[in-house]
Amino acid sequence: MNPADYAGALEKSLQRLSAVIDEIDALALERDKLMQFIVAGIPLLPEKQGIKFVRRLDKFRRQSEKKELALTDAIRNELQKVYPEWLTVREVRNQLVISGFDFSSYKSNPMAAISTTLRRIGDQDSKYKDQRVESSHAGGVFSYRMKPELEDKEEGLLKA
Repeated sequence: MNPADYAGALEKSLQRLSAVIDEIDALALERDKLMQFIVAGIPLLPEKQGIKFVRRLDKFRRQSEKKELALTDAIRNELQKVYPEWLTVREVRNQLVISGFDFSSYKSNPMAAISTTLRRIGDQDSKYKDQRVESSHAGGVFSYRMKPELEDKEEGLLKA
């Protein structure tokens, strides 16, 4: 394959990746809207029936949070191990596999789950802002690492 063929294949792959990420984001938004609708509708039911829906909804929430937290924590651990090095999504996946992370319960591609998690924990407005992950885009590839330690303003010392 000549370089033009590779460039074309990579361009197609980037376009597909963008579409997949958009789909993942759309599904997450749909999930959130469905949960909001269910939460809003439960009080309209008789108490016994409402309790059944609350229990079922809690089961979904726990599953979703457990999966998200497990992967988030595992990614953060791997990034901490290699700090200050930058890792691509593929390198993060490889590190997770080496460390024994279990992807068997993931219905989506592990690379997509890792990529989405890295974007979420790197988003300044996300609930993960205390987890200090930053991204860089060089050579057409995103890389991630833990953010440098923050200075403790009160003591003037580096905070661990």
